[in-house]
Amino acid sequence: MLVSDLDGTLIFPDNLVSEEDLKAIIDLKSKGIPFVVATGRTLTGCSVIRDHHGLDYDYAVLANGAIIVDAKDMIIKKQTLNGSLVDKVVDYVKTRGFFICGSNGDTSYVLDLDYECPQEPFITLVSEEEYKRQELVTINITLLEKDIDVTKQVMKELIEIFGKEASIFRNQDFIDIVPLGCSKGEGVKDVAKLLKIPHTNVHVVGDSWNDESMFSNFENSYVLSHAEELLKTKAKRIVNNVSEISHYFLADK
Repeated sequence: MLVSDLDGTLIFPDNLVSEEDLKAIIDLKSKGIPFVVATGRTLTGCSVIRDHHGLDYDYAVLANGAIIVDAKDMIIKKQTLNGSLVDKVVDYVKTRGFFICGSNGDTSYVLDLDYECPQEPFITLVSEEEYKRQELVTINITLLEKDIDVTKQVMKELIEIFGKEASIFRNQDFIDIVPLGCSKGEGVKDVAKLLKIPHTNVHVVGDSWNDESMFSNFENSYVLSHAEELLKTKAKRIVNNVSEISHYFLADK
């Protein structure tokens, strides 16, 4: 089973996927090897690989493990954030001026704090009261300063405040908050169990810290060469793109 992260691993700016990676995944699928997506995105953001590139997944682990869907996008698993936690996160963000977006799995809700909201059909700008009413699977906090050191500090602070109530993952410029116990690694374990695939036959690839849970759970782990140096030490191999994995995959079978 091949499991790939999306942003920065398989998908790049403008939702582009390289022809080389597409061909490699399609070739593996033609040999009966399941292809699974593991992403912080929800279903709307994940479907781009199928709608724009004709690449079908067998399962998708979405919102850092809060949602799992099958090839027909039927929900296999879904966990939501506790409402009181959402309230506290909103109160925290209000004092700091961060960009905060939450999703129920279908629609993304942006808290109206007088910043520019992306113009997308699946994004809704809402008041604080309406935001707190939603049953969210994930909250995304974006730091507008785009400073990795600031992001690390905010991550540390969020874990200190909310770490006993939620799972929290850092990327380059943003932080994801999902239900406690959720992670890509746990989601992939669920899919492997459904497909009755031993962990030794699961190959995972990613480029960010929310992929670390996959690296720690599966021996056949690959990290992209542009990842942070410390993260590179967490995976078994360093690769330049997803297509490189097919050589290791077939050799390890």
